[in-house]
Amino acid sequence: MTIRVNMDRFDHGAISRHVDRICESDAFQASPKLCQVLRYLVEKTLSGEGTSLGQYAVADDVLGLGGQAASSRGAAARMQIGRLRKQLEAFYGSVGRDESIRIEIPKRNYRLRFRPAAGGLEETPRARERTILGVIQLADLGIGNDHAWLPQTLTSELLMAFGAFSEIAITGPMKTMPAAGVDRGIDFFLTGGVRAQGSTAQLSLQLVSSQTGLQLWTRVVSFELTGDQTLPTGSWELLARIADELADETGVLACEEMRQTASKPAAELSVRETRLASWRFVLTGMPEDLTRARESAAAVVEAVPDCPTAMICLAMMELAAYLGDPRPSVRCPIVPLELLERAHSISPGDPWVSVHRGFALWMAKEPVGLEAICHGLDGRPASGSFCGMLGSLMAVSGIDLERGEALLLEALARAPQPLYWYCHHAALCGFLRGDLDAMQRALDRIAVRVDPFSLVLRMVLASERGNRREACGLATMILEVMPEFAGCGEVMLRRLLHDDHVDRIAAAVRPLGLGWFEAQPATA
Repeated sequence: MTIRVNMDRFDHGAISRHVDRICESDAFQASPKLCQVLRYLVEKTLSGEGTSLGQYAVADDVLGLGGQAASSRGAAARMQIGRLRKQLEAFYGSVGRDESIRIEIPKRNYRLRFRPAAGGLEETPRARERTILGVIQLADLGIGNDHAWLPQTLTSELLMAFGAFSEIAITGPMKTMPAAGVDRGIDFFLTGGVRAQGSTAQLSLQLVSSQTGLQLWTRVVSFELTGDQTLPTGSWELLARIADELADETGVLACEEMRQTASKPAAELSVRETRLASWRFVLTGMPEDLTRARESAAAVVEAVPDCPTAMICLAMMELAAYLGDPRPSVRCPIVPLELLERAHSISPGDPWVSVHRGFALWMAKEPVGLEAICHGLDGRPASGSFCGMLGSLMAVSGIDLERGEALLLEALARAPQPLYWYCHHAALCGFLRGDLDAMQRALDRIAVRVDPFSLVLRMVLASERGNRREACGLATMILEVMPEFAGCGEVMLRRLLHDDHVDRIAAAVRPLGLGWFEAQPATA
């Protein structure tokens, strides 16, 4: 458990000097914005104003985002606080290991906690890997036409509330609960519904194990409704408390199989566990999950050289590493294409092998036969996930943008968990067609992700709509997530997208004067 220490046990001057040493460290010197956030939180906490410290206070007072939409402000603040937590942890684990004070940032309310370095915190038995929570769209349990907006709005607000917890990766909203959640890397599902009568609404939530299907936690809360289609004042705090409580529950209840898998060396994972590790990276996007999935897939391919599933996992993890590498000189590795050609020779009729082979051909800039692959796969009875993969391939390669968008929309309607790149590519299709509303709808599905591609698409949308201030604010967020983007963003986008698509993005962003997309098209 955590032993909370009153800050009065520490001299305020000692705390200030401690903060100065933190901000003078190399890691914090390279991130001046994090120093500003830390000093702001310390100042407010020591002055007794910490009870009002939340994400919007940080966004407005430190990040200067007071004029932007609430969702953008909240996401920016949560991103900075998450980075600050990680930097503090790294500081105390290295150059700051001998410091006598430890600073902790609680969840939701950012009033700091100060504790002594020795004996102030007992190790918790919670699993250290990220818990993956699948959120099911809230059901209508009886709300009437006047409140038909309520389930979707509450679902979106819950997703935003969970965005504050770095230990939880969120996927959703899903229309239904998939039967094979564990196979997709999901630990738990959050499901429930809402009913309304008069001016009162009742929200019921349940946490369900993806492994056993058993209900592990339940909560029912009531709140008053306003006359318009907005949630009342105080509802965000209510949902935040629910998210806070559930974050602790999921940390304690992380399913046994995932814990055992996470504790095993990557080289010892089975084919099924390797597939699960790959799905975990797909859902979280975390570099450490990518590294683990690559290591386990490589070990399985070496041990079972004729396994197409392992070959697909390794090939796609290698391509994901290439896409995320900011160095312009890096070329697409030949290993993924060789692996998928081998898999194709072993199982030539496997559509999953074929569609992944198509991606490898496109990214290696060897699209010979790619059109035949795409049209040969189109029309096959397939899952929503397969439709999404094929639609993405058609869209990014420019083979058939119209058909690709149709497949992506089908995937988003059918798949129990629409993966974020389907939403990316559906948004790209809307942009290329000039349908900004369709672009907005696709981006709304990934509102809780803060990755460079999502932010670039949002920046393009804001620029196309003439909202320069919001677009420039998103540009700042992009550089916070990936500082190298200003110099290598165009090269990274051209690795995956058709050159014409990147040129369209460059034209949309050019009025902002960022100078990011001025380079000539790069070769792979």
